[in-house]
Amino acid sequence: MSKIRRSFTPEDRYSIVQEAIRDGHAETSRKYNLSPSLLRRWRLKYLSKGKEGLKDSYARLDPQLRALEPGRFLWFKQGLAYNFCHIFCPV
Repeated sequence: MSKIRRSFTPEDRYSIVQEAIRDGHAETSRKYNLSPSLLRRWRLKYLSKGKEGLKDSYARLDPQLRALEPGRFLWFKQGLAYNFCHIFCPV
């Protein structure tokens, strides 16, 4: 059985961090079924960068853009990227 990956919006992260600061980290992590280390990372990002630190740090790829470049993803799927680097990249 596979786990479903949950995603939290920056607003959700902010409210959870605020609750953790107010009520305690152990209780909050149990309440939301979060890893204490994840909650700690969110708290440190919030304390260092404010609400901006809780935003996603990776660039999301637009699905329409992905549809325009089907060959790029197929190239990696077929292992051609590995073969290219194995042959042409110096060790």
